[in-house]
Amino acid sequence: MRPVREARIRLSESTSPSELTRLIAQAPDARRIVLEVEANDRVRAIERVRDFLLSNISRTIFVYARGSGEGE
Repeated sequence: MRPVREARIRLSESTSPSELTRLIAQAPDARRIVLEVEANDRVRAIERVRDFLLSNISRTIFVYARGSGEGE
């Protein structure tokens, strides 16, 4: 059994939807995409990312919020 190919993408609050789409497109064979969101208002940032992904991306994507000095 082949291991699952994973792509990790780190986002900031200023990452635009078009930039996110471009970053995801750079990993066409990734079965799992992990997004790390760095934002002051992590909940709102994750909600925006989630809404965009549900509408535009057809792969499994995990999103983690990371604050300064905090774990995942």
